[in-house]
Amino acid sequence: MATDRNLMSGAALASAFAIALASSSGIAGAESATPAEPAANPAAEQANAGTSPAMTPWASLSAEQQQLLAPLAAQWDQLPVLRQQRILQGLERWSTLTPEQQSQVRERFQRWQELTPEQRERLRDRFQRFQALPPDQQAQIRQQWRSYQSLTPEQRRELRERWQQLTPAERARIRERLRHRAGGRRGGG
Repeated sequence: MATDRNLMSGAALASAFAIALASSSGIAGAESATPAEPAANPAAEQANAGTSPAMTPWASLSAEQQQLLAPLAAQWDQLPVLRQQRILQGLERWSTLTPEQQSQVRERFQRWQELTPEQRERLRDRFQRFQALPPDQQAQIRQQWRSYQSLTPEQRRELRERWQQLTPAERARIRERLRHRAGGRRGGG
């Protein structure tokens, strides 16, 4: 996809990414705090498919699909089949989102674009580690995130400031206590 990214303008990439993001990261439920970037290896997608799905030529797309995917028109027929399918699935999902949810996707994508490559890599790593957790731990983290989001902006600022003032050793002890607390709940007590 790196070559495709180089070919696409910023607007085209934003459209494609928003559609792919809507299809792959649970935006409608707003459960994902980390955006998922579109797959970086189309060849691996093709290899993992097992059977070869049919290419979807640009001319076979509906007028509405062509309008929404217009930024991809020049590249569409060169995209790997599975990438096309994911984009079409994302487009279908995108059409079910409310305007507020679509706006949220666009805002998240804008924030993602503003991150440095190192920040993006850290977020990808965190997301992968989160995905590897058992469902009960994922649910606990989501609940903690909702609790944090329910704080007022002032309370969040104060909490961040207190965290920044802690030494690395103090932070490690707090993280360890939280892990044990989570493990105790998971283990039944």
